[in-house]
Amino acid sequence: AVAQQENIVLGIEIHEACADQAVIVARHLACWNASVVPWFPAVVMSTNTTEGTLTVVYGWDSSPAARWNNETFIPAAEAEFCPGLADQWPQGEPGRGYAYFPECESSVCAVRCLAMTPGSCLQGEEFESGDVCTVQCPEGMNTSTVNLTCDLSAPLEERTAVCEVPTIYCNDLPGYAAYVQYMAAINGSGNGSGAGFNESNESNNTVNESTIIFDPLFMTCVVEATSTTTTTIPPASDEDRFLYGCSELQQFRPGELSTDPQVPPLPVGMPGVQLQSGAYYYEVILEGPWEQVGWVDAEWTAGAEPERDKEHQFFSANGGPGIVGAAVFVRGRGLAEFWFSRDGEWQGGGVVASIPTTEFSPPLSPAALLRGRSTWVLPYSDWTYFPPLVRYKPITQRAYPSACRYPLDYGVFGSPPTCRGVFEQLNSSVECSDAAFHFGLEDWTVTQKEFPGWPGGCFYCSICDLSGNLYLNNATDIREQEIGFDGQTNLFEYTANQTLAVCRRRDPSRTVTVTTTTATDIVKVTLMPPLYSRFAVGVCGIGYVPITSHAECEAVATELGLPDTTARNVTLGGDGSLIYWPPGCFHCGMCDAGSLFLNINNGSWDFDVQEGDAVPAEPLCRATPEILTTGVPTTTVLITSTTTTPGEEVETTIIFYETTVETTTVMQVIDVMGLVVCEDPYEEVVTLNWWERIEVILGGVAGIILCCCCPCCCWFFGVCDFVAYRAELFIESHPRLKNSCCCRAIFRCGRCLWRFCPCLRALAMISPRRSPRGDSPRSGGQIRSGKAIPNP
Repeated sequence: AVAQQENIVLGIEIHEACADQAVIVARHLACWNASVVPWFPAVVMSTNTTEGTLTVVYGWDSSPAARWNNETFIPAAEAEFCPGLADQWPQGEPGRGYAYFPECESSVCAVRCLAMTPGSCLQGEEFESGDVCTVQCPEGMNTSTVNLTCDLSAPLEERTAVCEVPTIYCNDLPGYAAYVQYMAAINGSGNGSGAGFNESNESNNTVNESTIIFDPLFMTCVVEATSTTTTTIPPASDEDRFLYGCSELQQFRPGELSTDPQVPPLPVGMPGVQLQSGAYYYEVILEGPWEQVGWVDAEWTAGAEPERDKEHQFFSANGGPGIVGAAVFVRGRGLAEFWFSRDGEWQGGGVVASIPTTEFSPPLSPAALLRGRSTWVLPYSDWTYFPPLVRYKPITQRAYPSACRYPLDYGVFGSPPTCRGVFEQLNSSVECSDAAFHFGLEDWTVTQKEFPGWPGGCFYCSICDLSGNLYLNNATDIREQEIGFDGQTNLFEYTANQTLAVCRRRDPSRTVTVTTTTATDIVKVTLMPPLYSRFAVGVCGIGYVPITSHAECEAVATELGLPDTTARNVTLGGDGSLIYWPPGCFHCGMCDAGSLFLNINNGSWDFDVQEGDAVPAEPLCRATPEILTTGVPTTTVLITSTTTTPGEEVETTIIFYETTVETTTVMQVIDVMGLVVCEDPYEEVVTLNWWERIEVILGGVAGIILCCCCPCCCWFFGVCDFVAYRAELFIESHPRLKNSCCCRAIFRCGRCLWRFCPCLRALAMISPRRSPRGDSPRSGGQIRSGKAIPNP
């Protein structure tokens, strides 16, 4: 029996600015690994509060001619509304993104969490990010999760709690044992009445019918198993080790993949694979930075105790994207050596082990520390590189997927059995079978038909016994229908706890809109011409000759199923005949003397027989050896035969040599990118102030050097003394210039600078250069006109 269920969901309130036809700022899921993850404008087509997603088309306009791609889904927590976006971003080439976020007062489209069912949370119906909802199930139901945390970026399954009626076991109900005994007696006596029970069981000390308790719960309760079977299973050998497909890949602790160096890498591996002896090898294709691949033992805590974990983890060197091979050779109980390679290059040169023989706590399990997506390769035939020695084997030699990507491409969901979160429904029988094999389900054969009431698309049910375990539901209406107790909907209600929806992770390379490409296969079929044939035109066709043997004529008539198989020799036709008669064996349905004849006339048959001429005879002819042994001619030979019946003429066309069959295959190429490109986004153009421009800064520096440093250097090295001496000689030789007002003003300014500028006097004193007159500024005086005068 299946308990009634009710889902308590924390939906996500969408900001009113992100309503339909609003232009928002969002990233594209396919551009997560671009060198610079760009931003794009997108138009909101619809919102989903329960899922917390937006249906958008990228671009500035949602019209079919202007949109950049087809409709796709994005989380509301990863989209923002920016007022005046068109003024912040120049509208450039279609599909090209922007490397910078616009400068505006943006609003995240995901505002808060909402309790979708009134009264389902103890604290109320609205929750800010990080708040906790204490789940309140309807009376008589228990919850699978006590608290739900408002996480605006979490998938739907992490914001959902399941309320269900607790299972009632029949053995706990009073009177159930007597009821079972009573029903068994009725079914065994063949009498449907209670009297029959009492009459036939008076001597069996059974309970009286009047004492039987009829509880409606007897019809829905669950019968507990009372017997226990113990089976001892021997350990599986390496070749027989059974793995549950890619579902073996699991996280060792909760967390998310992140390329942030401050966030620890996520430990992922196969804890269900436990190795205690032997030599094994596997490969992992890494896509993120700073990642490691290797093995962990039974005492590894997945980062809970980092210092202790160092003795129980055996990983390759840290590295970026590439193919990492991990090999282990267990030499004895608790002793193993480890080998690691990256892109075929072995650590240690492939001569010595990367980690020499060391102790471990059995068993060992494959593991990796990841920051990005990864692909795990276990089968021998799919390895890119090979282990250091031939003794290393794959972890399992049973049928296993050629590559397992993590996060997993497929998933199964139950309670309720519907796809949710980032997973979508599978509607293809081929992919349904591939998903079952990929996920390690026991049945890979799909039963495809209509199952009203069951989950839509691909689902797995191990106890349904409809036809196998794996099904593809083609029913157009998969909702519950009011049909009888024996109907499929009711059966689904009683098996839903054993039913799993098989789903595919939503991939950015797929979308709901498809582009159809038609491919044509040409198949040529060569048919062998028949050895004998009957022709209606009076002459043998191309590649055929008349039959001149009496015995062969009768044998051909028998093979062709003619009514007359006794040939009569005749001499007909030839020169002068008014009616054309074919040579050799022929059939004449209008002749009175019979219908099968052998014309032995050896005369000339120079007749021009045209289509439509009245020819009473149909020659029976034999194929020549040439057309039976030569290849197919370049042109198709069509031979037409006509069978006449009263009032009806049937014409049949036979292709003897070649026929062409055209098979059209329709492939769906799903494209979610459209015009969107992840590389070469527009960079931000910044307008600098005039004092921030590089040419102004360089000019200022040059000016300071020229105006300050150069004069000081000239003074320090005596250039000024030389110029002053030459200027003094010039002025002394020109008295009128010396006595001019301009010259006197310059002299007075020089006196003031010398008197009030101590730096100038200090430079003059330490100058190593002397004037050409043999005096130094440090001498304390100058010679003018042959007289010593003090320094002014």
